[in-house]
Amino acid sequence: MDSPEDDVAYGLLSDPIDITGGEEYEASYHVWVEYGTPSMYLYFYDADGEQVAQSSDHFRDLPAEEWVRVSLNGTAPEEAVSAGILIYSLQNSVSSFYTDQVELTHQVPLDITDHGVAMHTPNVRMAEATVLDDGTPVGFLFNDGNPVSLSMVDLGTGEALDRHEFSEYAMASAIAIDDSDDMVYLSVRSPNDGTLWSYDPHTGDLTELATRVVGEEMLRSLLIHDGMLYGSTYPDAKVYSYDLDSGDIHDYGTVDEESSYAWGFEEVGGNLWVGTGTNPTLNEVDVDTGEISRLDLPADITDNADFLNRMVRHDDLVFVGYSPGGDSSMAVYDLEAGEWCCTDVDSLGTWTEDNHDGAFYYIDGSEVRGFDIDSRSDFSIGWGESELSGELTDTRSLHLLELDRPEYPGTSLLGIREDGAVWVFNLEDQHGEVVESDIQGAPATIQSMDIGPDGNPYTGAYLSSGVMARVDHATGAMEPLNGPGQADALATVGDSLVVGAYPGASYYTGDAFSEWDWGTNPAHLFTVGRTAGQDRTSALIAAGDLAAAGTVPNYGELGGALVLFDPDGGEQQIHEDVVPDHSVTALAYRDGLVYGGTGVHGGLDSDPADGPAELFVWDVEAQDLLVSTPVDGAEYLHSLAFDADGQLWAMADTGALLEYDPDGHDLVRSVATGLSGSNIWGRISEMNLHPGNAMMYGNAGGRLYTFDPADGEFRTFGPTGIRYSAITEDGTLYFADQTNVYSMVIDGAEPGCEETISGTRDGGLVIDSGTVCLEDATINGGMQVTAEAAVIMSDSIVRGPVEVSGADQVQVVDSDLRGPVTIQDVAGGVRISDNEIRGPVELTGGEHPEPAIVSGNRIRGPLACQDNAAVPIDGGTVNDVDGPTTGQCADF
Repeated sequence: MDSPEDDVAYGLLSDPIDITGGEEYEASYHVWVEYGTPSMYLYFYDADGEQVAQSSDHFRDLPAEEWVRVSLNGTAPEEAVSAGILIYSLQNSVSSFYTDQVELTHQVPLDITDHGVAMHTPNVRMAEATVLDDGTPVGFLFNDGNPVSLSMVDLGTGEALDRHEFSEYAMASAIAIDDSDDMVYLSVRSPNDGTLWSYDPHTGDLTELATRVVGEEMLRSLLIHDGMLYGSTYPDAKVYSYDLDSGDIHDYGTVDEESSYAWGFEEVGGNLWVGTGTNPTLNEVDVDTGEISRLDLPADITDNADFLNRMVRHDDLVFVGYSPGGDSSMAVYDLEAGEWCCTDVDSLGTWTEDNHDGAFYYIDGSEVRGFDIDSRSDFSIGWGESELSGELTDTRSLHLLELDRPEYPGTSLLGIREDGAVWVFNLEDQHGEVVESDIQGAPATIQSMDIGPDGNPYTGAYLSSGVMARVDHATGAMEPLNGPGQADALATVGDSLVVGAYPGASYYTGDAFSEWDWGTNPAHLFTVGRTAGQDRTSALIAAGDLAAAGTVPNYGELGGALVLFDPDGGEQQIHEDVVPDHSVTALAYRDGLVYGGTGVHGGLDSDPADGPAELFVWDVEAQDLLVSTPVDGAEYLHSLAFDADGQLWAMADTGALLEYDPDGHDLVRSVATGLSGSNIWGRISEMNLHPGNAMMYGNAGGRLYTFDPADGEFRTFGPTGIRYSAITEDGTLYFADQTNVYSMVIDGAEPGCEETISGTRDGGLVIDSGTVCLEDATINGGMQVTAEAAVIMSDSIVRGPVEVSGADQVQVVDSDLRGPVTIQDVAGGVRISDNEIRGPVELTGGEHPEPAIVSGNRIRGPLACQDNAAVPIDGGTVNDVDGPTTGQCADF
């Protein structure tokens, strides 16, 4: 395929191939890339030849001049009768590549158990409130999850008056209310596409107004002034306006070239004040001329902060919140005096945007206090003595409203919590209550998964209200648990479950066999935090009796750390910049040494470090770096695991699967997989050694895969959109997408032998149930294996025909079979290796999606393979066959 122009697309479409509607198919080919991006489309057609569905993929960043197998899956609609494969070069891609072995393979349905949504919870992290023009006090509550939703709630009764889901989006981003007509303007994110919506609370209409506003990914903040909507953005730290009458959008441009976030946002004197991050600046935008000017900042901000992320004006005072703080986390600007003032105001938590009787209100630890604007001092509102004193936890926003209810005269203070509940505190008489709202929760996004010390899979959530979950491996039931707001990583260390939480790279440890109570069991152990410049845990493993963690630094910074600690307590080891300026993105451990993969990407809004990524070896006892090996072409390594022979395998963002020799400390083999990484910190990719069959299983690029280190055979399988995976001791593969946990038993693992036969047995052998192992056995007669049975044979002799029909599993190695061998309709794995077979071999109707392995045999007769769900393979070890090889084994 030669595609020399960037304005012309080229493709080669196969003839129609007969298929069965409702079934899943895999299209694949092997490709040798000289340059550019190969693509593939899988089309499905009805009986009239009309296209009824398609799947596609574009295989970017494949290694040059190396054969790579690429594939995509698609489910044929019920009305489909044929399919076609298109080999394609995109219109904007100048490409040159070769393809071979183009195949369409029917995928036998896998026996996958869906354990359901792991974590389902209310998760209100952003809200706004107002009194509608009909007098109804309402809150607009975003519930983050999959998907994020917006509910309009009656603040007096808690009744949800209206609700809208934003399919495909997971988080709230910004909201503002137009007091002149009650219209709500909002944006959501994850994925980030910079879309602006309006919501009419009177009609219930939700309208998309614009997308990719001023070319940006995220709309960070919104405000309305003089009939104009203004907003700030990420990642170019822009400011824009949206005319509420005409819909015209004006781009004021980037306010600070060194920043990605325009965050803190307020109208001041008719202009806009904009705080930025990760380069902390304060800017004024003249809305009439578009002129942008820079305002001086106090030294505590310039010396310590990354973000100016909060801003509010109350009369002549502008309050600016920044993070992280130094001596303070709050600065106050006096507009009348034209200078920064009030240095005694060092911290203000969540605050009200409005003020009442010369005061606004804010959260201070475990109470709500008032701030008198004229005297510039705070005061008690009697919170600690009220019936609401214990109801403040997880309050996300504060609002001042007149409820027009006899029991709440004048102005009341309202707080909206993460669980959707609303507390109401009357400022006149300190009376209050909690109103439970009936908003619906949503599935939380899974952020981490591992097998606990009790053998059960555990999951952690992303930016949640504080939830985790575990699956009872014995029953398959999902059990909800409380947890941190975000659990970045999980690991079993001895009898302890270790949790790495965000922010600040905090670590908790607990006893999975005892009653779960987050904060007590598991309990907080320590926080790495800003003192070591670390913010997120990207990898967490057991390193002998210690836990080893790899971290990513703070926003805008480079240089992660290797953290080692005892889950039972004691001093922590924090080794920064093991590889200078690199984050630590993957870990493995063997014989006193920690093996680490690095990445060139630091915290958000940082410029990448010099590459490439490296694979390092750390001596735990000596607390010293032994060696570090650059991995050419890689930006990060996302998975590390040892195989059954003690070789280390590393997977890079390029899709290369690399074999590392721990003795020689060098890379000795590379296998191209076609699965590129999708997270710059090495997340949402795993690799594990199966305990029974010496195969590696994992996930990358949203696909599950299996890999045989012996012959380099790499295949993807199963559903797409997979983010995490782990394997239990009995060989069950658990995996998760964004919300749900699934499991499947991996065939090919050696099951426990329910009966073992050794020595000599005269007469034939019939195996009709259970798993029977033959070890150094001699059967003077034939052998039959029927449905619901499995046979594992080694170093044995069968003097007669071998007939297998409908068995669960067949494994025959290093044996002498003196007669014909017929294996048909086997549900599970098949391996026939290194045998002497004195007769024809027929392998048909295998149902397992993994290929049967027929390797290294001396076959004195023909070899025929047909109608197997996966084409049998020889694993790189050829067979010596006297007769013809036909069907799916024609190339053996």
